[in-house]
Amino acid sequence: MRRISKLTGFLLLLFIMLVSLPLPVDAAAYKTYSKAPSGELVETQTAYEAYDILFSNQMKAPEDIVIKEDKLYLVDSQEKKVMIMNKQGELIDSFGEDILSGPTGIDLDKDNNIYVADGLSSRIVKFAPDGKILAEFGRPDEPIFGETSPFTPRKISVDVRGNMYVIGEGATAGIIQMNAVGDFLGYYGANEAPTNFLQVIRDNLLSEIQQSKVFRNVPPATSNIDINDKGIVYTVTTTAETNNIKKLNVAGANMLDEGTEQPENAIDIASGLYDNFYVLTSEGEVIEYSDQGSILFKFGKRDSGSQRLGVYNSPSAIGIDEQGTLYVVDSEAKLIHKLKTTEFADEIHKGLILYEDGKYTESEEYWKNVINMNPSFKMARYALGESYFQREKYSQALNSFETAKDIPAYSDTFWEIRNDWFQKNLGMTLFIIIVLFILFKVVNYLVKRKTGKTLYQMFKERTSKRKLLRELGYVFRMFRHPLDTLYEIQNLGKSSVTAASIIYGILVIEFILFNYFTGFIFNYKLLESYNIFMLVLLFILSFALLISMNYMVSTITEGEGSFKDIYMGVAYSFAPLLVGMIPVILLSNALTLNEAFLFNFPIQIMIVYTLVHLVMVIKEMHDFEGWKIVQNILLTLFAAVITVVVLYIMYILFVNLYDFVYELVLEVLTRV
Repeated sequence: MRRISKLTGFLLLLFIMLVSLPLPVDAAAYKTYSKAPSGELVETQTAYEAYDILFSNQMKAPEDIVIKEDKLYLVDSQEKKVMIMNKQGELIDSFGEDILSGPTGIDLDKDNNIYVADGLSSRIVKFAPDGKILAEFGRPDEPIFGETSPFTPRKISVDVRGNMYVIGEGATAGIIQMNAVGDFLGYYGANEAPTNFLQVIRDNLLSEIQQSKVFRNVPPATSNIDINDKGIVYTVTTTAETNNIKKLNVAGANMLDEGTEQPENAIDIASGLYDNFYVLTSEGEVIEYSDQGSILFKFGKRDSGSQRLGVYNSPSAIGIDEQGTLYVVDSEAKLIHKLKTTEFADEIHKGLILYEDGKYTESEEYWKNVINMNPSFKMARYALGESYFQREKYSQALNSFETAKDIPAYSDTFWEIRNDWFQKNLGMTLFIIIVLFILFKVVNYLVKRKTGKTLYQMFKERTSKRKLLRELGYVFRMFRHPLDTLYEIQNLGKSSVTAASIIYGILVIEFILFNYFTGFIFNYKLLESYNIFMLVLLFILSFALLISMNYMVSTITEGEGSFKDIYMGVAYSFAPLLVGMIPVILLSNALTLNEAFLFNFPIQIMIVYTLVHLVMVIKEMHDFEGWKIVQNILLTLFAAVITVVVLYIMYILFVNLYDFVYELVLEVLTRV
């Protein structure tokens, strides 16, 4: 009987252990994302596979981890000690129980001495590899540290010279920098204080004494830190509104681009083997960044009760070993998850190593392999384009940069191609232009001598005989005499609904051409997000709505223009866009980013000129002056907005009614 009881107890204990351990990862455990050329995060192949866990009955609240020479060094705030484990999770050594009060950060120097941030005792404790205390560093007593500045070490990192970079709780002045013997060197890499409109006003209106009496706008304190072998400092700030991840140089300046995606709730950061780095968030996400701050992979999540590898109850730290294996500490579950790279990630990392070393030709093979595995992987497209560019294969580089949607790189490559074309063909091109110009002048002279009229006069005479062509030609008269043109259209019948409709049709065609044929550098890529049919329909409906609303508003406010007058006047008011858009589209295909002014400025001029024409339409067609014009414009816009809102509400109601009727019919059919 006693034997059966023992067997039952053993089986029950075994069952509890099996239930409490994470299950092997499967496709549903977590997804991996990478940046697509569009800039969006899209699902991709698994980059890091969670394959093992490490646990020890001595781990109660693991806070931080560092891996060196096949050993894992951890600090446990509840056990109040340092633990050293091998990669199989076997405990090798532990110490500090009677010394530490609440350790939360750990790092090693080049001699494998262990530095522990012990915030509860307000000190840094330095241990020898065997656990012997070598030194203790308390609150700096240098005046520049600040009399009221707190010293509550939470995290620590040590550079190759033995300098300590201490993350202190509430240390808003920056990272506390100390030398090897504990002397305070200064604050480093401070965050910027958040600025809002009220803060700007207060800073400009109040004196220093007055500002000292109100609530101070202080920057957030840095949350975690890591330093690589090159002395590059990586930091995360959990509560920062901007720049919550940083890559700092010697001067403490952030080297990451402003466009670097900033994760929310970042809690730890670790430098990688390829000048890359990893960020861990409190939501269990691990984000791998390239050297330049581009997202390579994003994966992992919080545990929702599934107890699987690669998902975490309460992640607290991340580390990486010499083989590139990631270790994610789950403090609540008292576990360490191990994640290894897949073939997909290995190919990317091999390409990165060669790429960062300037071995562009050698890296091409790996980037091509990556593209074969995932054609939308942006980093591979960009790196392959850079490789082609360095080897002066500009046409291939241009295609790669276009696929990667990297406009600056595309522009630089296009400049090289254009420059090469000019060097080879500029002389012949100028010669052809001069010959054609001379030929035109000769023909024009001969025609004038024979008929007494120039080619332009003959063309104008023939078109003036055709009513529709003459009406369309009034578009050009809008540039010289816009008010007279509008008056003649309204009162002298110089145009027709047919001509105005043709102008609207040409505008629609130009809108389509703008989206399809504007140069890559300046193309806003609306077609990637919207169907061209929907864009054209929206374009037409916008015209129809504004014309209809203006007619209705003007009728109420005693405007003289009829619907026909407004319809024709608005068409001719778009003369600047009608005439100038095609040349701008063609020009966009010959410019680089450095000449963007030559593309943007003409468009701005055309838009402003068109708006001026629209104001003239209201003035001339309705015979309004001054405030009446402004009033008419505001009421037209207000009526258009109200109409859109009402139509949207009606659409929502119709959809709800349709869903209700549909569900009702299904219910009836089911019961029958």
